[in-house]
Amino acid sequence: MAEDWSARKRTGQKAEPKYVSDATPADVHKHVAEMQRESRTPEAQALGKRLAGYVKNEQLVVRPGIFWNRYTYYWEMPIELQTRLSREATLVIINGDLNYRRLLGDRLCLLKLGAGRRDLPGAGRGI
Repeated sequence: MAEDWSARKRTGQKAEPKYVSDATPADVHKHVAEMQRESRTPEAQALGKRLAGYVKNEQLVVRPGIFWNRYTYYWEMPIELQTRLSREATLVIINGDLNYRRLLGDRLCLLKLGAGRRDLPGAGRGI
């Protein structure tokens, strides 16, 4: 963000948490505020202030969306979200094993391993 290679960065947060590690927009804003506390290291405070400035100036937009909560494939993404991403995004970064599975559709693939590979979960069961 400091290099300003794009005018605005957006995050697609889950509308509500499904797992303990899921962050909602409120969580992101609370975390940025916590980083700025006097009890934090000077480096954390500086980063928190920089992030808060990006949010205030709308250089960083934290946006919830129900799609991020669903167990659907990325090719099933609602047209409105596809349109917004194609119009607004130069680069899309996803993370998390569930998102990777949704992107690649791996639940459609059968696990086929040689007889000697019994060390992996699901080995030999065709799942």
